[in-house]
Amino acid sequence: MGGKRRFDPSWISGLLIVLCIGLLTGWRIFQDFGETQDSAFARLAALARAGDQQVMGNLRALDILSQDVEAYALTNGFGALDRGEGFMRSRVQTLPEVSAIFVTDAKGLIIATTQPAIRGFDAHQRPYFIQARDQTGPQRLTVAGPSTSALGNRISFAARPIHDAQGHFRGVVGLALSEHYFEDILRSFQPENDGAVALFDDNTIILARVPDSRKYEGLSLKDGEAIQTHMASPERVTFHRALSVTEGRDRLSVIRRLADPSLHLAVSQDTDTLLAPWRQRTGIQLAAFVLAALVTLFLVRQSHRSLIERWRLDRRLADMTELNDLVIAESWTGIGAYHQDGPCILANDALADIIGTSHADTLEQNFRVIASWERSGMREAALLALSSGQPQRLDAHIVTSFGREVWIDCRFSRFTRDDEPHLLFSMTEITERKHAEAQTRLAASVFHSIAEAVVITDADSRIISVNPAFTEITGFTSAEVLGKTPKILKSDRQEASFYAALWNDLLTLGQWQGEMWNRHKNGSAFLAWQTIKSIIGDDDSIRYVSVFSDISELHSKDEHIRHQAYHDALTDLPNRLLLEDRLGHAIEVGRRDDRRVALMFLDLDRFKVVNDSLGHDVGDLLLKQVADRLRDLLRRSDTVARLGGDEFIVVLSDIGSPAEVAEVAEKIILTLVRPMTLKDHEVHVGASIGITIFPQDGDDVTAMMKGADTAMYQAKAAGRNTYRFFDASMNGQAIERLNLEAALRRALDYGEFELFYQPKVDLRSGRTLGAEALIRWHSPDRGLVAPGLFIPVAEETGLISRIGDWVLEEACRQLVIWRGRGMVPISIAVNVSGLQFLNPGFAAKVAGLLTGHGLDPALLEIELTESTVMSKPEQAIAQLKLLSDMGVAVSIDDFGTGYSSLSYLKRLPVNTIKIDRSFVHDVDRESENAAIVKAILGLGDALGMSIIAEGVETDGEARHLVSAGCPVVQGFKYAKPLPAAEFETWVAARTLPQDAES
Repeated sequence: MGGKRRFDPSWISGLLIVLCIGLLTGWRIFQDFGETQDSAFARLAALARAGDQQVMGNLRALDILSQDVEAYALTNGFGALDRGEGFMRSRVQTLPEVSAIFVTDAKGLIIATTQPAIRGFDAHQRPYFIQARDQTGPQRLTVAGPSTSALGNRISFAARPIHDAQGHFRGVVGLALSEHYFEDILRSFQPENDGAVALFDDNTIILARVPDSRKYEGLSLKDGEAIQTHMASPERVTFHRALSVTEGRDRLSVIRRLADPSLHLAVSQDTDTLLAPWRQRTGIQLAAFVLAALVTLFLVRQSHRSLIERWRLDRRLADMTELNDLVIAESWTGIGAYHQDGPCILANDALADIIGTSHADTLEQNFRVIASWERSGMREAALLALSSGQPQRLDAHIVTSFGREVWIDCRFSRFTRDDEPHLLFSMTEITERKHAEAQTRLAASVFHSIAEAVVITDADSRIISVNPAFTEITGFTSAEVLGKTPKILKSDRQEASFYAALWNDLLTLGQWQGEMWNRHKNGSAFLAWQTIKSIIGDDDSIRYVSVFSDISELHSKDEHIRHQAYHDALTDLPNRLLLEDRLGHAIEVGRRDDRRVALMFLDLDRFKVVNDSLGHDVGDLLLKQVADRLRDLLRRSDTVARLGGDEFIVVLSDIGSPAEVAEVAEKIILTLVRPMTLKDHEVHVGASIGITIFPQDGDDVTAMMKGADTAMYQAKAAGRNTYRFFDASMNGQAIERLNLEAALRRALDYGEFELFYQPKVDLRSGRTLGAEALIRWHSPDRGLVAPGLFIPVAEETGLISRIGDWVLEEACRQLVIWRGRGMVPISIAVNVSGLQFLNPGFAAKVAGLLTGHGLDPALLEIELTESTVMSKPEQAIAQLKLLSDMGVAVSIDDFGTGYSSLSYLKRLPVNTIKIDRSFVHDVDRESENAAIVKAILGLGDALGMSIIAEGVETDGEARHLVSAGCPVVQGFKYAKPLPAAEFETWVAARTLPQDAES
């Protein structure tokens, strides 16, 4: 198909036209180039001619001057030259370019001059003297390029020899010219832009050049191609295009031999500059040529396309006819064409094969009378397509001539031939597709009806489909799991090795089957019997299908047996097997999350006595009560197990410090020493406890158990009813904390606490406005204990409430003492803990203290931390209102370090905000601290609260706070916390008389 293209002769004519245009354009460019170059040479030659006239004119003037001096010397004699210097000076004034005239004798010694300073100078080696002396032929003026004069100046020289009547050489008349004499002459006819003019002698030595005369003077031009050609030519004027000797650039030059045969003048200009107009015109001409060529070729192409299109149309029609016949004949789709009245006018073999007839019989059919067309609805669809002109499509079920039932996909459309409508019919057998669809529907029905859960994932284990049974068993809807992985069902009851083995079977064998613990949406675990298979699709894609059922009910029947296997029959506590499993799990979690795990080995003291004396039944009751007490005491996350006999194990996971473990051990001992009533018998036992901590005391179950057992025996050796850590340093830390707690309890009973007072000072007046009461502990064993050491222990043990009550009582008592001594009344601020403040009876207790001591409530101020108030804001607001109603002031301590909510802060009946010392430190130098202080001052002003800055230590901090508008401060700059007596003295020393009177 397609044939060969016929050659179009129009292309030859087009190419010939383009060739002619190209030749004409080339000839014109060449001609223009010659004209441009000739014009450039003509301009340069004119400049050279003008230069010749100007140079020679100046030289003639110099020659006349030198001849006058020569005549004077010959007429008056060389001996009269000394008297003739006035004559020479008068002559030199006629030519300003001449700076001096001098005369030498035959040996080159200057004997007369207009410049006395050079008289007697020996010039016999000077170039101008040598050139003048060695002249042959008629006498003439010679010129020498610039050189250094006898006075050190750089000047040019002109010289003329002096001969007497006998022709003997008598000396030289010399003219000293200005340094730029020749440059100024050459510059007057220098070509524009990058043009250059050079004056050189017969030896090709440059006497002067513009531009850059100093750079090139004295340079020989003998190697230049243009210079060589000129010197060899008999012509006075020569024209050249060559590389410049001085600049190495391509230049056009005209060289002219001056009237003085020893001098030459070269005028040149850069070729690129001279030919620039020609290149511009050439570009325009070439562009015009390209445009003309393109237009010509375009017109030729259009003519060619019209011819080729006609040829292609003919071929296309023939090819389409041939192709249509071939497609219809070879197509697997049955194709037929029918007249609107019903006769078949075209049919391919595929149509005959599908309906089960021969090709000849098919062409004899009439679709309007075929019974299968009527039964299947095909005739109705065909008539609708003919009448409406709209294509119709139908899946039809027919029986072929061979009795085979088939499904066909039928398509009907209308086309026009000879102005009459015809029917185009195509059919494709889809029997297999219909069967596949039926199988798919059946599978979908089974998928949705089966009682087992079905999960289908892609190769990346992303869930792409689940059935209703999946939702019924797991609680997850389809929308909740699509796109996620089956890990959403993971229960954490299987080890990583379990899943590794599962995937190994799935990847190597293509399937896995077994029991698996899954997790319900509500968090509960259930046991499933599960089968997973990998399926490879037609497109080689991998799918995983998992089918499982809930066998929890069956499993629960085994759970009782399992429970008995893992629990102690007497106490129902985990036995050794379950203990080791849980301990191992706790160790793994601790290793993964970098957490500690503690193991306590308990052995009951005096159990054997009870068991032997009161009987085994009482001993069993004792063990049960011990188990119950341990269960009630410990957290649900902890494990209590019985190893056997009177040995118990406690596993504590996620512990903070050894002190916490020691506290638990102490509680266990106190719990177990309480008497037990067993069958009318009061029984007393104790416990010796050994403790190990993961990871420092062991990193597996065996090491932990062994270490705890060893520590337990150490506890028994220490007197029983106590505990020991396997590590001695931990034991010491735990004991230290317990000793500190015991010492605190003793301090309350023996009055070891004392209040110190730190003054609050008005920054403007310097007056003492009040003080903050700060507790100090004078321990007989430890000395002065810092509050940072014992306050946390007091808060953890609950002793903080008793200590706080003592502080309130002591502050009120001290106020009464100061009042009795006539001290100026000042308020005392007392720090109150959160546990103490949130006690419902706190306000009543404060009221009782004030009433009992007869104190004005305004003298007492309660200080609370920001976190205390915000921990239970509503309860705090109620408590604060009670205090406010009785006239007790309240301040918020350490403001800015907590998480105050402004919505609550504005509701709090609070009088004062104390700026935390961390913001006051270096406030005069730290811009961030200054900004925070400014914000807190603004907040206090907006809420109507007074402000106190604590921790002021330097003058700079104090000055900044004054300028910022902070009224009251406290800190080491004014006074450290002082005992009551020292504080009283400190206040008295700073009390003004009017304050004392008031």
